Amino acid sequence: MLKQHDLYVYFDEFLAVCAAYCLMSHKQLISFVFRMLDQNGDGVITREEVLDFLESERDGVRVYPANAVRAVELYREPPECQIDMEEFCCLVDEVKYLIFPAYKLQKLLKDQLLGSDFWEEIVLNLEEIILLEKIKNKKEMIRKRMRRMEAKDLIPEKESTHEELKHS
Repeated sequence: MLKQHDLYVYFDEFLAVCAAYCLMSHKQLISFVFRMLDQNGDGVITREEVLDFLESERDGVRVYPANAVRAVELYREPPECQIDMEEFCCLVDEVKYLIFPAYKLQKLLKDQLLGSDFWEEIVLNLEEIILLEKIKNKKEMIRKRMRRMEAKDLIPEKESTHEELKHS
């Protein structure tokens, strides 16, 4: 979590943000770009917001090529429609350039911060840890079920007393 201050970023904050960005998956990068475009945080964006983003410039140079803008203009949904995260994923599938700068930045960061091999190894290690955690949770769930079944088998069936038999 970033600390509250005005004009500067501490080095540990910078590293934490860079590491988080370097570890983002394809789906997480798409979600990151979507959240950047969804400035009011309502979970939807308009085609106009996407086009404004695509037509933006950095240092007087357009970030996206004109054909990416045209592809969004021609996108199959009506221009006035609201685009949610699921629809945005479909748009990204059709207009690959849409998140290219996010990928490019990620690659540059990985290359400059310890190298791509380091980050690939980290991702593999994290995936292994997640898999081991899932296996551990599954084993624990099986153990609990087995204990319940054993406990159920240990409880003797209630024997009917002579009085209960008379009333039946």
